[in-house]
Amino acid sequence: TLSTYYSFSGSHALARSLTLSASLGYRQMETTETPLVTTSEGIFGTLDAVQEMPNGTVFGGLDFDSSNANETFSLTMGRSLELRAGSLSASVTSTTGDAFGTLFLGEVDYSKEIATGAITFGLTQSISTNIDGDDVKFSRIGLGYSQELTSTSDLSLAFDLNETHDLVSGVHATRTDFSATYRHELTPDWDMSVGFQRRQYSETGVGDATSDAIFLNLSR
Repeated sequence: TLSTYYSFSGSHALARSLTLSASLGYRQMETTETPLVTTSEGIFGTLDAVQEMPNGTVFGGLDFDSSNANETFSLTMGRSLELRAGSLSASVTSTTGDAFGTLFLGEVDYSKEIATGAITFGLTQSISTNIDGDDVKFSRIGLGYSQELTSTSDLSLAFDLNETHDLVSGVHATRTDFSATYRHELTPDWDMSVGFQRRQYSETGVGDATSDAIFLNLSR
């Protein structure tokens, strides 16, 4: 696929701590699937607003793209908060496309500091176009935990679940990652990390795969 595009963008700060930003562009795409050559063209753009609040922001925006075979339009509203020992940001997006109708997508980012560590949580959902021109829904859930054990060592745990769903072909794939890492400061210049990682993958029509790994790293 050969893609050529032109765009311009700008932002402006208004009164009462409100910032507006916008972009507008034109894209032409040429897809070759021998012996056929398909050409699509159109405009795309965004309009975003961010309102500063005493404890965070309120934000929203719209996004449209008519340059693909499947035109899309999205509307997003969200809120970010500065917490006493962390932060929270959440948003909801309504996306409409010719190929999949209307979908509601969510996004959450949360972090909290604890006595000697931190906890994080993330949720992401989005729609993108793959190499075949199909609309694909992507979802991710991530959990993280870190704990300081001593003044020179710490432990971290991470879990990620990723899912992709092709809204045209129906192909569904799931990937799960888990890791546990112990880090120790050998000298002021050298760190040693040892840990375990497990991966699982499943795809419609392909099957399942699992891999386990133990690692040891030295870094400076």
